[in-house]
Amino acid sequence: MIEDRNSLVTLVAPAGFGKTTVMRQFYDALARDEQPIAWLNLDSRDNDFTKLLSHLHRVLSHFIPLGTMAVLSASNGKRTYAGHVHEAAQMFDAVASSTATFTLFVDDLDSVESPRAIRLIHDLISVLNPGQRVVIGARSLRSLPLMSLATWDRQTVLGVEALRFDSAETARFLGCQRGFDLSDSDVEKFHARTGGWPAGQRLALMARSPALAPTAWIDGLSGRAPVFTSYFAGKVLGRLPQNLRRFLVSIGGFDRVSGAMCDHVFDREGSHQILAEMVERNLFISQVGVGAEWFAVHPLFHDFLKGELRCVAPAALASVRRKAAQWFWSMGMIDEAIDHALAAEDWTLAANIIEESALAQIRVGLVQKVCCWMGRLPSGEFVSRPNLQRARAYAMTAIYRFSEAREALAHSVEDEVEAHVQAAMLCEWNDRHDHAAAEIAKVADRLSSGDGLMYSACQILRGNLALISGNFEAARQLLDTAKVGYRKGRRGLLASTFTLCFEGVLEMMQGHDKDGLERFEKAFAQASGVGAALAASYLADAHYDRDDLVQAGALARRYLHQVRDGAPPDNIILAYRTAARIAFVAGDNSGSEELLAELSDLGDDRDLPRLKASAWIERSRQALILGNNCAARKFSRPWMVEGATGMPEYLYPQEIDDSQIASFRLELVLGDPEIAATRLEESLRQARISGRKRRELRLKLLLAQALAITGKRGPAMRMLEEILLVGSRNWMIRIFADEPWHLSQLLDEFSRTNRFVNETYLQHLKAATAQRLCPGGGGVTVSPSEMLTAKELEVITLVAEGRANKEIANLLKITDNTVETHLRNINQKLDTRKRTEAVARLREIGVLR
Repeated sequence: MIEDRNSLVTLVAPAGFGKTTVMRQFYDALARDEQPIAWLNLDSRDNDFTKLLSHLHRVLSHFIPLGTMAVLSASNGKRTYAGHVHEAAQMFDAVASSTATFTLFVDDLDSVESPRAIRLIHDLISVLNPGQRVVIGARSLRSLPLMSLATWDRQTVLGVEALRFDSAETARFLGCQRGFDLSDSDVEKFHARTGGWPAGQRLALMARSPALAPTAWIDGLSGRAPVFTSYFAGKVLGRLPQNLRRFLVSIGGFDRVSGAMCDHVFDREGSHQILAEMVERNLFISQVGVGAEWFAVHPLFHDFLKGELRCVAPAALASVRRKAAQWFWSMGMIDEAIDHALAAEDWTLAANIIEESALAQIRVGLVQKVCCWMGRLPSGEFVSRPNLQRARAYAMTAIYRFSEAREALAHSVEDEVEAHVQAAMLCEWNDRHDHAAAEIAKVADRLSSGDGLMYSACQILRGNLALISGNFEAARQLLDTAKVGYRKGRRGLLASTFTLCFEGVLEMMQGHDKDGLERFEKAFAQASGVGAALAASYLADAHYDRDDLVQAGALARRYLHQVRDGAPPDNIILAYRTAARIAFVAGDNSGSEELLAELSDLGDDRDLPRLKASAWIERSRQALILGNNCAARKFSRPWMVEGATGMPEYLYPQEIDDSQIASFRLELVLGDPEIAATRLEESLRQARISGRKRRELRLKLLLAQALAITGKRGPAMRMLEEILLVGSRNWMIRIFADEPWHLSQLLDEFSRTNRFVNETYLQHLKAATAQRLCPGGGGVTVSPSEMLTAKELEVITLVAEGRANKEIANLLKITDNTVETHLRNINQKLDTRKRTEAVARLREIGVLR
């Protein structure tokens, strides 16, 4: 602002946005530079034209020789208005003809409403020369006729967005408070709650109880606190005419409103114009978008207005919310309709809206939202509502609450066929594949392509079961028939996405990586919601295999939580394993470990052993690469028992890694390579018979390494050439680089005689293979302390200090459950049974004192 040479600077914002503070800082900066300045603070008395004219004359005379004006003479007390206007004109002529520079600060301009007084300010602005400047502070400039100034190229406007604190400024403000330590998430929550309102943030600190923890204080921050009610009542409502006060209080039940909604709810007309006027007056209401019909109420001001409404009309709040719910429903705005119906505790209305819309919401992946709505309904509302029970069954299946899903299915019997298809889906997501086959067999013959989506769902489930059993041709045929069903349905997008993804899986399993990638890309491009998350998990894995870590990482990060919350077990394993491997390749061992720990915990929480098995097997592989032989054996051992993982043989995530491959890996690196080779040859024979080309490549790679280190270099190099020829055609990188035990030496040797494999591909593979392998191929032993993540070390250090779980949770700003999870992982890694043993073990090796 100091360097700004414009003649008019306006600071316009609601009360408490620091207009006067900014102006005072500007004033002080100019004073330090000894520039000509003056300050004029207005109030309601300046509506008197004569008084305001005298004030202006007094301050301007500091800069320009104006002489004594008649308006200031006591003998002219009865002078006419026309005479005053003439004297004002003379004053402005003097300003216009002067080359003197100055800055005049005019604060609280909105205190003046008299048209004559406002005209004085306007005329002064109109005659300013370069180097002459007026700085205005006001809540609103609606009374100042600035239309003629709107096209000026010599004005600067600082509005709410310029004056409100951004996130960084909020963090700095809170950081200046003594003894006040907030996490980044707490700062963001505080910033959102106050809307960056500077005075609001100060008032919030004044309202804070020292007894409350920071997170609890922010969660409970409300505009109904006495400091806020006093401020809003005195500085906002108290300055408004009665009609605007009543209207503001009436909208207290809503955090956003439109003119049409208010007209309906309050049985009135002209609400849009009143809302627009409130925006002009900067009454903590803002328009959502330029020219938009919706208006947002500041969160704290909304709290205050809601409290006022409860005081003046306690019965009105539920009534207006009920009417609003009906209006939103009629407009197709389902989220708002349900929220207001639930807030009004009109359970029947809420259940009616949810019943009508829940399945559509689930189809686009909004499962958690539907679960939240249903969780707020009384159990009695589900009685005699089969459609609501159907939706509940789908939702509970998607979030792995299988007992509730089964209960909902038991009461959803109007459509017997759909009930069996749903039951089969429930069994599939629960890894109960035999039960799924039995359920789908009950209705498979009763459905035809004319049944649309239900037929498609049935065929997709049957295709997946065929895939699991290794019958690839049957799976392909069933997926082809599924397409016929969803093309006849009106809402086939999700079914189409599932079909494309399963086709991609078939292509990948049979070694056609380019075709598989094409299917996944097509599925992702057309999908949304849960379909997009499903496709993203496959697509990220495919990009990772091509060593496109940037693309794979972006997909994994964006969709990981959606996959976790609403996708089948296969996709959860793929998503977490891909994200963990990307982190590991990048050198982020701690990040990879945390992802695998979360996957392991999901397996425990959802009673899905193969999720935990996949996490532990990947931990074993990474430990072996880092040379931690003890950990590699420990993480693999529980899953070597046949059936321990609960994994059918042909599930896609197991094509790349499973307990069998983990055992081959350990035998190759830490055991007897001869035994490894014998076992690998038998497994390779079975993969060839079943047509599992992708698994065949992985097994061949391990076998080539086993043959090489047992002295059979010729067969090893011939097998390596076969692998690399296929790999170079499909640009397969990570499928080989992730089994690097003796591969670097073999690739170096192969490069010296290579004639057929693409050299660019070969060099890329060599670079990827050499990224993380510990020298000696797993011969280095890592101490137990290096197995622990940074967070786990923090937790166990606090345990050693004698802290209880709740105290640790408070200190680290995590939940009690997370503390327990960290302790469980620590015990698993250190091979201890309880926390005291873990502390003793770490003290024994010198990690803890």
